[in-house]
Amino acid sequence: QLYSPSIPGAEDAVRDLSIDDLSGLEYAVNLERLYVSRNQLESVSPLKGLTKLRVLDVRENYLSSSALGEIQTLEQKGTTVFSSPQREIVTDKTAVEISDPAVKKAVCEELGISSDGTVTRQQMSRLIALEVPNGAKSLVGLEYAVNLERFSAREGKISDLSPLSGLSSLISLDLTGQEISSMAPLSSLTGLRVLLMSDNQISSLAPLEALTSLEAVVIDHNMLNVSEGSVDYQLIQTWLNAGKNVRYLPQEGGWLEPADGSHTVLNREEGQISGIPIGTAVSSVSEIVKTEDIGNYRVEVLSADGVQVTSGNIGTGMTIRLVNQSNGSVAESVQAVVYGDITGDG
Repeated sequence: QLYSPSIPGAEDAVRDLSIDDLSGLEYAVNLERLYVSRNQLESVSPLKGLTKLRVLDVRENYLSSSALGEIQTLEQKGTTVFSSPQREIVTDKTAVEISDPAVKKAVCEELGISSDGTVTRQQMSRLIALEVPNGAKSLVGLEYAVNLERFSAREGKISDLSPLSGLSSLISLDLTGQEISSMAPLSSLTGLRVLLMSDNQISSLAPLEALTSLEAVVIDHNMLNVSEGSVDYQLIQTWLNAGKNVRYLPQEGGWLEPADGSHTVLNREEGQISGIPIGTAVSSVSEIVKTEDIGNYRVEVLSADGVQVTSGNIGTGMTIRLVNQSNGSVAESVQAVVYGDITGDG
């Protein structure tokens, strides 16, 4: 008996060993159980004469249509076969352009081939797990790793996730410490279970709403609005209520928040901020919204005609906005409403 832990009660592991040939087992005439899931098998023909074989597990291999026909023959002889799902079979030997040197080196090391040569689509399809060392900038080329299940690339300058968008086999993804601002390319990866995205520039969790298989999500040190009642906060609470492991604090800012002790009301749907007392000076904007401990941001006040002001009072029609100090982009902007101020001068 050859065992694998893919079946409850199994003892000795014969999976994930890159087994690609069962030749020799045709002589194991008394073999009753064979568990060889998660290997690289393309054929089970050596087993066709094993009349005592009762259980066969060949899930997640590369079995061809002819091999699946051989499995049907075994089943007709009384063998219980676990054969679904199978990994995608790729025969295309077209060269793949892997633009990032760190990624190519990691790919070649994982495949056991020279990094000086070319990597084909067929070879890329053999990748099941890949860990890229620090410093990667691009994922281009990984779109051909169609059977990739676990991927890790920490501390680099990766910003574009589009090469991962079609990798439906992914179950674990670690991109901690990159420059990612959008997770939209991940929205169709419904098999994803573990997602580690700390220390990026992510501002929305919306692309993850349909990923119901998620079990662990780490998204601290991003630019998410996790204030109570926000869309991202509600999704996080849904995850937590479902028993998922989520780490989301602290964040790096990226949204306006009422100052502690103020009566300020932020209405993001209307793009307005109200509850501002008449006579509030521009220099006292910290009494309205938080201006400290907001990460790499600053608060600005603009006049009704869009000119930044640093003196006078805050009036109806003026704009209060949060600006990223690194690139000058506006993270959030709202219009001031001062009840009783009909002239707009505060």
